[in-house]
Amino acid sequence: MEEARMLPVERRTRLLQELAERGAIHVAALSRQLGVSAMTLHRDIDELVRQGYARKVRGGAIASARWQPASAGRQAPAAAPSSADRCSVCGKPVGGRNTFVVHREGAPLSLACCAHCGLLMLGDRARTAMASDFLFGHTISARTAYYVAGPDLVVCCAPAVLPFGRRDDAQRFCQGFGGRVLPLEQAVEWVRAEMALNHVSHAGKET
Repeated sequence: MEEARMLPVERRTRLLQELAERGAIHVAALSRQLGVSAMTLHRDIDELVRQGYARKVRGGAIASARWQPASAGRQAPAAAPSSADRCSVCGKPVGGRNTFVVHREGAPLSLACCAHCGLLMLGDRARTAMASDFLFGHTISARTAYYVAGPDLVVCCAPAVLPFGRRDDAQRFCQGFGGRVLPLEQAVEWVRAEMALNHVSHAGKET
């Protein structure tokens, strides 16, 4: 059964993505879709409520004022976001389709505005993390995703890194928009190397 395989953080990340993309969580529908009990999902929602991302309603939950749903892949407007609403790396608002979620054991979920910042958050160790497939928007595991590094299309932070659930989709995207397909570990190394080069280049211009 799916419930036995899915980690709690993976379920909660999926719920967080539902809030970001749809603005609401419908327990009955997700229970069938994920193969987990409604009681389990209600416990997960309670944790998101505790962290301030959701507000419980009959049949599920809705996004709190600090976690507004996105429209067409863009962050919905919100007034004066707090530090909790912003990317842990660059400070941009989070909550849209490109959101990357990282879990550290014993700590609340950490949010990044996009895969670029999310991969920087992972550092040397691949913690549990979730992203959204760039083409289809559904939640995917960061560990098993394929990343298009350095495409011509930049949707958030640069240099751009876009996650895909399938290698074939990532390769077809490269044919139209450039870049190269990398697994997680290589994508992390690529982003860190690019940022280091940019830092050196910027420092050289200032001297």
